[in-house]
Amino acid sequence: MKKIFIVFLIIIISMISNFQFTNVIAEEINKVKVITKSCYIYSQPDYNSEKIEQLIYGDILVLKSKEIIKQGNFDYFNVVTDEGTEGYVLQNCVIKANIESLEKKLDPNAKILNNNVYVYNTEEIKEDNRLKINGEVVKLKQYEEIKIVTVYDKLKETHEIMFERNGVIYTGYVKTSDLLVEGFNPIVILIIFIFILIASIIISIVTTTLKKRKKKNKKLNKNINT
Repeated sequence: MKKIFIVFLIIIISMISNFQFTNVIAEEINKVKVITKSCYIYSQPDYNSEKIEQLIYGDILVLKSKEIIKQGNFDYFNVVTDEGTEGYVLQNCVIKANIESLEKKLDPNAKILNNNVYVYNTEEIKEDNRLKINGEVVKLKQYEEIKIVTVYDKLKETHEIMFERNGVIYTGYVKTSDLLVEGFNPIVILIIFIFILIASIIISIVTTTLKKRKKKNKKLNKNINT
């Protein structure tokens, strides 16, 4: 009887342990951690919406849903903090909490146009506002790949970007004049259009001239033969 009781007790303890272990795994899978220097929780899946809270590198968040919410060119997760703050974060700002080594997840959409470009903590372009990593002022190299977080607008003075250093992704602001956005350049398109227009006019003039010459030659030959 005692042996049966011991076996039964072992089975119960094993079931409880497995249940707890399964819950821990499920909880870890539903967690993400911030992998950028700064990250915002937005009230809506839109960077133009209200910024509810600013997070820092290493903060842990719980996914309300694993569904990726697409809005324009960006993807968002619905998350909640340990304090109960709920909102949305950019997918590029986080990674699964159970991944120990932070992989590069930059997904670049632009490049740096000039060399030794300064990155700023905020939109304010001041020397004392330059971003530092480990006490050193950050300078981006020419043609270095970066990700523009907001929609590109050439009329804006600055844009918020993401860039990678030693496997860690940081955020900051750079001058719009230092950005090289790939895509159709309206100036190039205009130049091509002008060249096509000029070529069409030249071809038209040459064709008309040749026709007139042919008619004139025919008339001269006819007069000579007569």
